[in-house]
Amino acid sequence: MHPATAAAVDRSYARVFGVDEEDLWCDLTVRTHRRLGDYPGWYVAWRGDGVHVSSPADAPAVDAGMLAGCEIPELQDVAFWRRFADERGLRLVGPATHTYLDADPLARGGRVGDGPADGDGAGDGDGVVALDAAQREQLRTTVPAAEWEESGWPDRPALAWGLVVEGRVVAAANLRPVDGAPLDVGVLVAPAHRGRGLAERVGRHAASWAVRHHGHARWSSRDDNAASLATARRIGFETWCAQVAVRP
Repeated sequence: MHPATAAAVDRSYARVFGVDEEDLWCDLTVRTHRRLGDYPGWYVAWRGDGVHVSSPADAPAVDAGMLAGCEIPELQDVAFWRRFADERGLRLVGPATHTYLDADPLARGGRVGDGPADGDGAGDGDGVVALDAAQREQLRTTVPAAEWEESGWPDRPALAWGLVVEGRVVAAANLRPVDGAPLDVGVLVAPAHRGRGLAERVGRHAASWAVRHHGHARWSSRDDNAASLATARRIGFETWCAQVAVRP
């Protein structure tokens, strides 16, 4: 990524965890939720030599103190967080990988501004179109509820694109807000249409729109979702940090 993009991405994480940018990815912090508000659990991210833990307001002080006294490599081990969750009767969500992209994947040569014109990012000949509310709801009925939740689709995404076959939405991508801007790509493909590269086709459109309008896009995937991680890499997303959550 361009250094300016990397700096913008890190500013976002610094705000989430309430830390100074110079301490990001080179220190351990354990602090009560700032930007996460009433999120009902522990939210953790790490990269390089840093680990940051955002804790719920009602978290036992003894837990926060224990975490603050741990070594950074220990807290970068998913097994630690699995034990932490099990001992407290909570569930581990993740691990996940956060990836970023700041080159327009639909542009000639990857240059921002050389992709589709100012419209919705669809219409370059691959059949991807903007979806209306009815089409988005139609897709929801074709995928398991757990997959809908994991993909992070909001009930009414402001921006969504998809592929429609015989009147049915078979694949779609949306953008969810990060720091108030639609940057986070969420993709779903109907079970009967998987294995055909459709996630990449729709994901490119969502990523292109975010890059052209806001400078970069994010793609988050659980580490056990190899297909999602592979799709992100094919589009051009770069791994940035690891993340887990421990929650009810």
